[in-house]
Amino acid sequence: MLLVPQVVDLFWSAIEHEVEKQGQTATFLRHVEHDHLAALYEVAAYAGLRRGELAGLRWPDLDADHTGITVRQTIVEVT
Repeated sequence: MLLVPQVVDLFWSAIEHEVEKQGQTATFLRHVEHDHLAALYEVAAYAGLRRGELAGLRWPDLDADHTGITVRQTIVEVT
């Protein structure tokens, strides 16, 4: 059985390499449904946001009627 961090790494790898499939998404979301970041994973899966875009989200980025997200900034790591 995979630990949640391992599953999350596999998920991000799939998203970043665009080999993600609907069945894999559903399996992943079921596996992490009780994780404290489950809502973030759902946004990543269904809105197609990248890791940096997700990290840059703030509450004002959500539409008032909760039907959309506006990406205003991204967070990047520079080494």
